[in-house]
Amino acid sequence: MAYCTADQVRGIVDSDMEDAEITELITEVDAFMDLKLDSGSLAAVIKQGISKLWSAYRVMLKDPNAVRLGELSFNRAEQLRLLKKERDEMIRLADGGITMVVKAEPIDG
Repeated sequence: MAYCTADQVRGIVDSDMEDAEITELITEVDAFMDLKLDSGSLAAVIKQGISKLWSAYRVMLKDPNAVRLGELSFNRAEQLRLLKKERDEMIRLADGGITMVVKAEPIDG
């Protein structure tokens, strides 16, 4: 089962692509996620977020008229760069890139 839907991807990017084409990209992205990430240990909402961003990025690469919704920049290259950066950050965090440091200090201090 796919981690996201074509409608969810359309919530990120406006494209003339058919739903079937977007769904095919989602299937490829999700298969790659399963191969490269420890998807079994990720929460469904994290998998969905990565899948949506990555699929939207792929849609923008495939459809030269696609634009990212809600983006202030009309520069397509900048939209792609920001979308890729956001996707890469989610993957980095999901792939164990989070390090938390907890310091204990006495209450009386």
